[in-house]
Amino acid sequence: MTSRDQFGFTLIEVLISIMILATLTVFTAQSIQSALQTSKKYRAQIDEASELRDVLRIIESDINVAFHYRDIDKEMSEAIKKENQSKNENNGNAPNIENPNQPERPNYTEFKGEKDSLHFTSLGNARTLMDAQESDQAEVGYFLQPCKARSAPTQSVNCLWRRLAPVIDNKVDEGGQAMVLIEDVHSFKLRYVGQQKEEEEINWLDRWMSGPSGDDRTRGRFPLAVQIELSINRHVGKKTLQQAKTAVASTRYPNNKEEKAAEKKDGTNAVEEPAKN
Repeated sequence: MTSRDQFGFTLIEVLISIMILATLTVFTAQSIQSALQTSKKYRAQIDEASELRDVLRIIESDINVAFHYRDIDKEMSEAIKKENQSKNENNGNAPNIENPNQPERPNYTEFKGEKDSLHFTSLGNARTLMDAQESDQAEVGYFLQPCKARSAPTQSVNCLWRRLAPVIDNKVDEGGQAMVLIEDVHSFKLRYVGQQKEEEEINWLDRWMSGPSGDDRTRGRFPLAVQIELSINRHVGKKTLQQAKTAVASTRYPNNKEEKAAEKKDGTNAVEEPAKN
């Protein structure tokens, strides 16, 4: 027989305790799952931001060492020739042209920038082999082109490519090997700025051509800085958002020719701002 003073739990009390414990377990599991999903989302955002930042650093480092060659000997020779011609004209003598058949040295350095692509000569080539017949000069290019997604090889996405050609020639936007820097690119926008007068506002250009196809502002000159805006698609559930970053990369040694004051026919000087190296 059981004594009335003996303590214990009834079946109903045990069932209620089990229900409370099960409820607490469910709530705890849901909280942990929600925390893990939130952590995963923020980790993905941090990884994407880090990837964007790393890509911009690569582009910026290439632009920093953009290489613009100038034939100083030719420029000095032309300056002396003009001075001699001016003296001969003032003295009433015929101009004296020295070495008219002297061949010109080819200049393959060029900066070719569009709204969404960029090709230029740079000093960013790193030799991987000791005896490689290469220098630190190279052609570098950035452009958008479709590629296969890593997560879904059967799916094609918009990608940003980097092209590197260790040998420079007269076609700055061709040759070499290209590799994907980042996938699922939403937009890649570029703008360029050159020498400005102090009283002028900064005038960003959508196109910069240092070759013969350029205008008076860009022909024979490298930009002083390039603005880079890069955004990628970020998929959150069924939504597609964009994550973007912007950077401004300077050409540390543009090596542009200084423009001196031009003398007019009336004897006054037309002063132009010199280009700063």
